[in-house]
Amino acid sequence: MSEQAKRYEQAVVDAVVAGDADKLESALRRLSKCDGIIFLNATRQLLNTDQKKSLSTAIIPNLVNTLPPFYYEDGVVYGAVYTDGVGIFARAAHRSGVGIERSVVLPIVEQARAEYDGAVLKRVQDLKAEIRELDNLLHGHSSADYKLINFGVVELLKGQALLLAAATSGQ
Repeated sequence: MSEQAKRYEQAVVDAVVAGDADKLESALRRLSKCDGIIFLNATRQLLNTDQKKSLSTAIIPNLVNTLPPFYYEDGVVYGAVYTDGVGIFARAAHRSGVGIERSVVLPIVEQARAEYDGAVLKRVQDLKAEIRELDNLLHGHSSADYKLINFGVVELLKGQALLLAAATSGQ
């Protein structure tokens, strides 16, 4: 994870702690442009209300670094703070900050995910035109092997079709 992605992820948490829905929206937008995996994780965690209040860090090594950053109580999403729980390797989750009503968080997260999904789908669709343009450029190359170019372009188009199918399979 890049330093920028860490800062943007922290901005999402900070917005929830501060109870600022507008900052949450802009932080999610920035994060979506930086790191897709972290964006997906953050949005999943914002929507996951099934968080356990006590977690064991003995089961999974380095769990302390992957504890959910959000805490849910009475329909409000808060930042999470962890303290030592009952037992040696247990952590107890507690709420932190002002929080934001889940009914406010839900449409913000859904909108951010829809925008992200749309942008990714558009890039995959635009890839076909880029492949065609590359094909035209390669055919003008002075020492090009046209059989290999044709084979490569066919494989790239197959890959683009697979990416398109993967991006639309859940819709």
